[in-house]
Amino acid sequence: MKHKRDRSQEIRAAIGHWLRLFEKPERHVGALVCLIALLVKRIERRTGRRWIDDALTGDVVRKAIERLIFHFAPTPAKPVTVPSDLDGITGELITIAENLCPQPGLPDVPPNLFGDDWAPLALIVRDIGSGWERNRAAWQREAKP
Repeated sequence: MKHKRDRSQEIRAAIGHWLRLFEKPERHVGALVCLIALLVKRIERRTGRRWIDDALTGDVVRKAIERLIFHFAPTPAKPVTVPSDLDGITGELITIAENLCPQPGLPDVPPNLFGDDWAPLALIVRDIGSGWERNRAAWQREAKP
């Protein structure tokens, strides 16, 4: 590793870097990250599988994170319409992450070549892999009439 840390330490440093970079460590964001990490660890411990390797565990994690956020986030008094510029943020992040992911048939790009801002995310993405590659077959089956 670039900083003489193991992969786990590098990922923790990367998450800290991203939080500092974008949130100027806001405690509410850090608390949510910690709650999600604890939740995922507990789910994976009970299923005996990683969320990125097992469809059931992944589905439980997705629903549990939604429930966790629903519990702590303010509930609107009446239905709200999400503005398109906010609705697209998740897709933007997915696009960035997928583009940082190693591509089959192409040589690996060392994360440090992505620059200081993107290198930590590139390391994280290498560990979780491409959601598109993992789910493409299932998504294409669902899209067929």
